[in-house]
Amino acid sequence: MEIVIKIDDNIYKSIKNNGCIYEEENEEVALSIIGGTPLPKGHGRLIDLEEVRDRYVNIIKVSNSELENLRMLAEILDTSPTIIEADTESEVQHDKEDM
Repeated sequence: MEIVIKIDDNIYKSIKNNGCIYEEENEEVALSIIGGTPLPKGHGRLIDLEEVRDRYVNIIKVSNSELENLRMLAEILDTSPTIIEADTESEVQHDKEDM
């Protein structure tokens, strides 16, 4: 399972630097996990939609062709930085189930 959580920067740094969760951090970490957002199995790569929109809006202003706009949007989507990689493990599982 993959889950996105919000966690205090200091607790994150503490866990990352020390390789463990101190007892006084347990409750906040547990609450972060409980309040987290599970990602669906088989999800594609996750990108920053706001960044894509901003890049596309700036480019579309200089273009006059719908086809060219779609090509530019496809390029923007392809070149946008990945925040979370696609869930390829589930994709492999789906392929096996289809056989």
